[in-house]
Amino acid sequence: MALQRDLWSVNQAFSRFNLAAAVKVGLKLQGFDCGDPAPPQTKLSAAEVEVVRKALVRVGALYPGLFTRVPDLVGGHGLNCGCGV
Repeated sequence: MALQRDLWSVNQAFSRFNLAAAVKVGLKLQGFDCGDPAPPQTKLSAAEVEVVRKALVRVGALYPGLFTRVPDLVGGHGLNCGCGV
């Protein structure tokens, strides 16, 4: 039941925002550069990215501190992955 509650928190985080943008941010946080959502959908704000990040950390899909430049996701690649982008 605890796992189900945690997984539900991911569902709630994703359903609060534009689904395509939330999925893309989740992928970016895990190191997959998949671009921004197609217009007219908008990308998530820094605060919204943080909500998604916390939900993914809670269920073990993302490790805290793995990518340290989360606010930069709003404006570009933003991942501290060493690729130089």
